[in-house]
This record gives sequence, C-alpha cells and structure tokens, in this order.
Amino acid sequence: MDFDGIIDALDKDDDGDGIPTKDERGDANNNTIPDYLEKPDVIPAQQSVAVPTLTEWGQLLLTLLLGAVAVRRYNKVIK
Repeated sequence: MDFDGIIDALDKDDDGDGIPTKDERGDANNNTIPDYLEKPDVIPAQQSVAVPTLTEWGQLLLTLLLGAVAVRRYNKVIK
C-alpha cells in the first residue's frame, strides 16, 4: 500500500518504491522484512554551501574601507 489512490491489485508498483511489483525479488536486502512492507529509501538532500550575496560582499567592503579610513586618521592624529 503506497497511498497513491490505486488499489494494490491494479497498481503496477503497489509499494511505491519505484520497482514494478512483478520485478521485485521479495526481500532484496535480506533483512527478513519483505520489500512490500518496507518504506522506500529516501536519498538525503545534498548539503548546500552558504555563499555570500552581493549585499553581504558590499557590507564587508564598506567595513574594510571604513576601517582603513579610521586607521589612516588615527595615524595622522598620533604624528
């Protein structure tokens, strides 16, 4: 039963694992649980990497420029 709205007797893939029922071997992973009773394996989502946006790069650049101006003015005051 895969809750796809088709009764299992007429469903070509009655367990929803993507393998037609006629091609299934019964217990493909040999864990003593028949394949039709197991939930299909879900492929984990790929990890995403955070990339700074243009706005974030702009904020970083502005911070560096303001820091450079502050250091330059500080050096002028000390002399």
